[in-house]
Amino acid sequence: MSLYHSSHREYANTAYHGQGPNPAPAANDSFFKSVITKAKLPWGDITWLNPTKYQFKKVAEPGKLSHDASIDHQTYRIETGPDCSGSVLMGFIRSIFLIGSFPLAWGYLFVLFITSIATFLAGDIVFTIKLLFYPFVIFLIFTVMRVLLGTSSPSCRPYIWSKIGLHRCTGNMTTHFGTLPFTDFDAVINAIVQQNGTHEFRLALRYKYPDKLGRRTHDIDVLMAGASMHEAVAAWDMVQRYMDVTKPLPDIPELEPYRHLDPTTLAWDEAGYRGRERFYWRDLYAKAAQIDQQDPTRFIQYLFSFEGRSKRNPLPKMEEEYQLMVWGQRPVSAPWVPAHILAEMEQMVLAQRVSNVCTSEVE
Repeated sequence: MSLYHSSHREYANTAYHGQGPNPAPAANDSFFKSVITKAKLPWGDITWLNPTKYQFKKVAEPGKLSHDASIDHQTYRIETGPDCSGSVLMGFIRSIFLIGSFPLAWGYLFVLFITSIATFLAGDIVFTIKLLFYPFVIFLIFTVMRVLLGTSSPSCRPYIWSKIGLHRCTGNMTTHFGTLPFTDFDAVINAIVQQNGTHEFRLALRYKYPDKLGRRTHDIDVLMAGASMHEAVAAWDMVQRYMDVTKPLPDIPELEPYRHLDPTTLAWDEAGYRGRERFYWRDLYAKAAQIDQQDPTRFIQYLFSFEGRSKRNPLPKMEEEYQLMVWGQRPVSAPWVPAHILAEMEQMVLAQRVSNVCTSEVE
């Protein structure tokens, strides 16, 4: 159900209005897709929480418009990254060093461990030392070369968009296999095995009707959620709210510069529903930078820098507390969820409890 609505000529007739998915039944998944898929997420059931990595997005300067932003008030650019297509040879060389620097290392170390034990028991201590030393040097060379080739290659451009994305104003999604309605996709959580044997959960959008196109389609990854499925669920929540023109843009740093450009979001903020100042995120990061005696116009990379993790900086603690909310280990609170929305949620929970009590008494 729509909680707020603002009609505007910027939104096309095909824009998504929270009406849910296409009611036509979806095709059966292939065997491979059924193996990697851990969950299919339902439509609706909005919690108003965003994934942690977006709620505390590391952007160059929050509060300023940018053509390189991965998301704005019109388009959510899903697949962006370095463009190395102009150098096939360099890409091949980088791949070789990548394989040698980490994935095969586990196999090498296992064989090395068994061999070193055998030579040590045989009494050849000198050969054992060489056996342990030479592979270490080889791994070190491979790792250094991979880093150098991966960061200093002049053939790679730093940012390029593959044209895959979600479009709020039209309600469509552009893919490698065409432009299709957002409601023709299902949200799934896939589990991908990493190089070290662990699993990473990813939110992906899966086209439901590949038979109509007469070709196979692949899942489109939206968010790499790491080891937490809760982050993937929050990402689907954010995607639905982003596409729903009856709801404001998600309140994240990267979208703050665009809030006044989206009609529904502008009306929402003018009505006081946001519960924050207009440039809340920009001012928050500027204040945190001043605390750490940094340039106040520069965004602190607090997740990865010693200065940003300073005990005087409130951002790390705020991020940790918010993450607990996303993971269901802490009650949600305003302004992360708008106060009036939170009140409506509490009333719905109370009404459900009363209904359950009445039902049990009747039985």
